[in-house]
Amino acid sequence: MSHNFGNTNNFQVDSPDSFWAALSAVQQADVTANANYLLGQVEAAFTTTTGWFGTDTSKFGTSNRQQVLFDQPDNSGAFNNGFGNPIHVDTQSNNGTIGMAGPEVSMLWMAEWSEVLMSLTSNWNSGDSGEGLSQYSTNQLFLAGHLDYYGQRFVGDWLNGTGTTNQGTPSPNPARSDWVNTTFTGATVNGVFVHGDGDQVSFGCALCFLYYLTVQLDFTINQVISSYSGNMASCYHTLTGDSSDPFPIFLGLVASVYPPGTPAVLPSANPDNLFPIAKVQFYDQKNTFGKDETQDIINTQGGLVSSAFWVVIDGFSQQSFQALGIQLGSFTGSFATLQGVLIAPNPAGAQFENGVNSTTPQQIRIPFDITLSTPILSQFPSTGVSSPFDLSVSLTSGGTTVTGSQASTEFELIAGADPYFSNINQSQDNQPYLSQDLRVFAAAPAIHNVPFPGAPPFATDSVTGAYSYIEALLGYLNGNSSFTNPNGTDPFSLLPDQQARADGFLGRPFRVQFRQSAAADPCQQLQLRHRPRSAARHGRPIGSGRQRSRVLPRLRNAEQRHRLRPEQHLSLATRRCRQARHAATRYWQYHYSLLRNQQRKRRDRLSSRRAEHPDADHPKRAGYTVVVFRMLPELLRSR
Repeated sequence: MSHNFGNTNNFQVDSPDSFWAALSAVQQADVTANANYLLGQVEAAFTTTTGWFGTDTSKFGTSNRQQVLFDQPDNSGAFNNGFGNPIHVDTQSNNGTIGMAGPEVSMLWMAEWSEVLMSLTSNWNSGDSGEGLSQYSTNQLFLAGHLDYYGQRFVGDWLNGTGTTNQGTPSPNPARSDWVNTTFTGATVNGVFVHGDGDQVSFGCALCFLYYLTVQLDFTINQVISSYSGNMASCYHTLTGDSSDPFPIFLGLVASVYPPGTPAVLPSANPDNLFPIAKVQFYDQKNTFGKDETQDIINTQGGLVSSAFWVVIDGFSQQSFQALGIQLGSFTGSFATLQGVLIAPNPAGAQFENGVNSTTPQQIRIPFDITLSTPILSQFPSTGVSSPFDLSVSLTSGGTTVTGSQASTEFELIAGADPYFSNINQSQDNQPYLSQDLRVFAAAPAIHNVPFPGAPPFATDSVTGAYSYIEALLGYLNGNSSFTNPNGTDPFSLLPDQQARADGFLGRPFRVQFRQSAAADPCQQLQLRHRPRSAARHGRPIGSGRQRSRVLPRLRNAEQRHRLRPEQHLSLATRRCRQARHAATRYWQYHYSLLRNQQRKRRDRLSSRRAEHPDADHPKRAGYTVVVFRMLPELLRSR
C-alpha cells in the first residue's frame, strides 16, 4: 500500500506506507508540500519533453499513469528502471523551505523522467551520453533546483578534471577529454566499477556539447535528440552536414575563454551553459597612415579607405549568427574618437565562407571603411611615428555582450609618409600590391646570369650572391638618369617575363600563398602563383591577421633577411622603403624584396619532364624570385 499525494492526467505521486510511517509529522508536512509542488509541474513538463523526444503520448494517460515514488532519503538522488517502472526520488523531508525543496525534488524527477523517455527511443542510452541529456533537461526546466542541489558542477568538472563519481571514486577520465566522438560506458577505479552515467567528467563533456549544439549553433533540442546515433558527434554531423571532427573546434572555442591549466570560473546564471562564445580579431588591411598619403586620400578619394579593416569572427554558423542577432557594439578607443576619422560598415556587409553550409561553424568577416577628413591632418606628429591609437570592439546578442568577443587593434600616424602605391588599375578592383610600379621576375644564375639586360651579372648562385646581385641591380637602376626620370626609359619594360595587357596592366598579377612545410629554409615555403585580372576578393588580404603592419625588425645584413619568416617577405619591401633616407626630389628610386624558389624540387621536376619528353620546350626558371618596386623619393622622406 502507499500514501497517495494526488494524480494528474499522466502521473501518480505516492509514498510507500512503510517510508511514510517512519517520517515525523514535520517531515510528513514537508514531503507533502514537495509532492504538491511537483504535481503542479509535471503536466507542463510532460508536454514539453514528449515534444522534444517525439514520444507517442498514447503510452500514458489516465489508464497508464507514470508512478512517482517519494521513497529516497534526503540528498540520495533518484533512479528509474525505464518505461513501465516507477521513478524513485529524494523526498527532501528535512528541507522545510518549499521554495528550495520543491524545485529540487522536481529537478530530480525531471532527470529520471527524461531517461524514461529515452528508454522509449531507439537511439539514446541513459547509461552514457544520455546522462548529459538528462542533466540538460533538468537545467532547462528546473534550473533553480539544479543549482541548489548540485551547485556549479558538471561542465566545471569536465573542464577542471574534478568531482567525485557516483560510486565515490576520483574520475577515471582527465580534464577536457573527448566524450563527443566516444561515449563513456564505465571503468574500474581502485577496484570499484564506475558506471557510464556515474562520471561527471564524461557526461559533463556531453552536457557542454549539447549546449554548444543548441545555443552556439542554434539547433533545437528536438533536432539534436532525433539525430543522435551512438555519440554526440553524430548529432553534429547530421545537423551541419559537416563530416569533420567537431571536437577540436568545440574545445578550442571553450578554451579561448576558459584556458586549460586555469580553474574555470563559470557563469553564475547557468554554469553548465557557457555559450554563446566568439573568437574575434581584427584583420588590418590599412592601419598605418602617412601625412602626405592621407592628404592624397582626402584629395583624390574623398577620404575613403574602403575595407580598411575587417572584424573577423569565429565560432558561429551563418544560421546561428543571424538567429542570435549577433551585432557589433560601438567601436571604442582613441582611434574611434580621433578627429577627422569616421568608421562605417562597408556596404558589402558580413561575408560568410563560400561553399560552406549555413549550419556549419565558419569564419565570418565584416569589412569596415574609414573616411578621413581634413581635421586628422592636425593629429600627425611633427616627426617620427605617433603613439599607437587603439580601436576596440565586442559583440552583443540580445543586448548582452558575447563571451570572449572583445578584440583590439592599433593604428599609427606617420609624420612623413607611409610608402604606398597609387598607380593601381582601380577598374579591376586591384589591390595595392598589383600596382604597375611593382614587378616580379625570376632569376636563375645557373641558366642565365644576366637576367636584366645591361645590368651587372648574377655571379654567385647562393642566398648571399642573390642579395649581392639585387643590390648591384638597384645601384644600376638608381644610377641611370634615364631610369630615374619618370619621363625617360621605363626599365620595368626591360625586365624578363613582363607582358602588356589590353586593360593597360603591365607585368603579371600575382598572389602569394604561404605553405607550411618542413623546409629548413623558410623562403622555400613561398610560391608565387599567377592569377588573372585581379586579386581574390574573398579570402584574407596579404598582410591580414596582423594587428600592426609595421612588424619587421631593422635588417642589417643579408643573412638576417634570409632568416625572415615567409609572411614577412612582401612587407620587407615596404619596411626597407621606410628605413630609407633620401632628399625630396621628383625622381624614381628603386627597392626590392627577394624570395628564393624551391630549386631542388624544380630541378627534379624539370629533369623528370625532360626524361619523359626529351623534345619538348621545357621552362628553365629556377633559383630566385625578385620583387622590385619604385616610388617617388618624396614618399621616402626621413621621419
